[in-house]
Amino acid sequence: MGATDIFLHVNFMFGIHKLPCYYLYWSTDSLLWVSQVADVMSRRRYTDIGKYLQINENTSVAAAGQDRYDPLFKIRLVINSEKHACNTLFRPGAAMIPFRGRLWLKQYIKGKPHPSGVIFPPRL
Repeated sequence: MGATDIFLHVNFMFGIHKLPCYYLYWSTDSLLWVSQVADVMSRRRYTDIGKYLQINENTSVAAAGQDRYDPLFKIRLVINSEKHACNTLFRPGAAMIPFRGRLWLKQYIKGKPHPSGVIFPPRL
């Protein structure tokens, strides 16, 4: 497994095991330390990769208001590859993920058990 794969693994672990700050995953306190993160990559290595990792080329980005504008341009390649991988493994139906914060992807559907949230998979 390469450094980029480990970086993505660590980011997925952040979503599974929630802590208030990313640096707490490498804490010396045994209650906060997460072995699935701290054992595979050092905190300094993680921050360096996060600082210099570029997934998409900035030269072909369209400005807001143009026809080709994509607000998720920077991570579109990751979204497409994850979508393809998920579609080959299983075919889920659309599901509403409850969310009450501010997000441009959030939708409101009256009469649902969770009326406001993000529909997954998003129709972008």
